[in-house]
This record gives sequence, C-alpha cells and structure tokens, in this order.
Amino acid sequence: MPPMIRVAAFMAFYLLTSAYALGRGGVPERRAAAIMAASLLLTWLLVSPIGGRFHGPEYGVAFADTAMLVALIWLALTADRFWPLWLAAMQAVVVLSHAAMIFKPVPMPAYYKNTIQLWSYPLLATLAIGTLRHRMRTAPSPIERSIGRVARILGGRFGDERASGRSG
Repeated sequence: MPPMIRVAAFMAFYLLTSAYALGRGGVPERRAAAIMAASLLLTWLLVSPIGGRFHGPEYGVAFADTAMLVALIWLALTADRFWPLWLAAMQAVVVLSHAAMIFKPVPMPAYYKNTIQLWSYPLLATLAIGTLRHRMRTAPSPIERSIGRVARILGGRFGDERASGRSG
C-alpha cells in the first residue's frame, strides 16, 4: 500500500474513532480520545525529519509514547472500565519496542517503524469497542423505551388534569 494511502486510511480511522468516542462515549472514552490526540500531536512535533526517520532510535517519538503510556496507566487506574487496561498494555509494548531499539540499535528501519506504528490500529479499535460497550450499557432497554412512549402518549391525555388538581 502506498504511504500516502496508508496515512489517509489511518487518519480517517483515527478521526472517526475519536469523533465517536468524544460524541458518544463516557468520561473514560473522552479522556482516552484526548490522550491519543495529544500523543499524536506530540509525535508529529518530535519525530525526526523524513530522511533519517526510524534509522535509529526515535527519542522524540519514544518520549511521546512514554507520556501516552503514563496517561493511559492513570486512566486505567481511575476509570471504572476494563478496556483502558488493554490500551495501557498495548502502549507498553510500543514503549518496550523503543527501549529495545535504544539499548540495542538494529539497522532495520522498516521493522522498527512497523513495530511502533501498527499498534495504533488495535489501540483505536479498543477505544471504539469500549465506546460501543458504553453505549450498549447505558442505552435504555426495549421495555424502558416502550414505557417511555406510553408515558408520553398518556401524559398528553392526562397531564392537564393532574396539573389542574382534578383527579381522574
């Protein structure tokens, strides 16, 4: 896949997942989306120039990924959900990949780049699934929806009598 198409596909997946988490998620989902956005911005600011990118340890990207790991661990410890633990674990693999490259540099830029970048997709998928699970957990059941419809219908018919003090 050409690099520009891969970048466009990732950004589309990232933007859709973040919008879904920000618009439909609870507090942990919105915090995770904000953490990922901050990490993406920090990575763009700290990555090496294109010519020498991933030919050696990427210290700026390692810093951004470590900061994201710390934030995700904090989220996992404060959230009342299980999925942030998965995010922290996946991000720990990314940070350990940086550590391996820092301690023993290997001249395999494609391997290093793919090891770091490919974990972004499962992270985003986990956020999307966590948001979906939040929506399913907080959505009213079919019985509650039908009771709500009946209450609205009856409220229109009997609401005036209750408000005026007359009994039916």
